[in-house]
Amino acid sequence: MVTTLLNSMDDEMLTRMRRPFTVESVNRTFELFEDEHINYMPQFLMGGPGETRNTILKNLSHLKRWKPLLTDAGYGLRILPKAGLRDVAIREGVIKEDADLLTPTFYVSEELKQDREWLDNQVKALKHFRIGSLTQWADWMMRSIAVRFQ
Repeated sequence: MVTTLLNSMDDEMLTRMRRPFTVESVNRTFELFEDEHINYMPQFLMGGPGETRNTILKNLSHLKRWKPLLTDAGYGLRILPKAGLRDVAIREGVIKEDADLLTPTFYVSEELKQDREWLDNQVKALKHFRIGSLTQWADWMMRSIAVRFQ
C-alpha cells in the first residue's frame, strides 16, 4: 500500500504548505493507482496557515472521486525550530520568539481554532475504511505479508 501525505486537496493550501505537487498531479496519481489496482491511503494534515472551512470541504469533495483503501486525517501542525511555520506562528502571536519548541507545540489556523467541534467532525468524515468485507481485508493483509518475506 502507498501512503501519501497530502495536507490538502486545495492548490492554494498546497502552495502555502510548500508541497511540491498540485491537485491535478494528485488526481493523476490516484488514477494511476486505481488503474493498476494499487492500494493507497491519502493522509490529510489540516490546520495550516490560511486553512479555512472551505479548503477542508474541498478535501471531502475531491476524495469522493476516488476509492482509496483507507484515508487518515488530523489537524494541528507541529511547530519546529528553524521551520517556516515557526516564523508564521511568531508573526501571528501563536508562540513567542524564544519559545521552547522541544515541548510539542501545534499550529491551527485562526479560523479553525474557533470551532473545534466542526473540525473534529470533518476529521471523522475524512477518516474511513473502504474495505468491503473481512475477506477483502484478510486478502490485503496476506498479500502485504507475502511481499515482506519475498
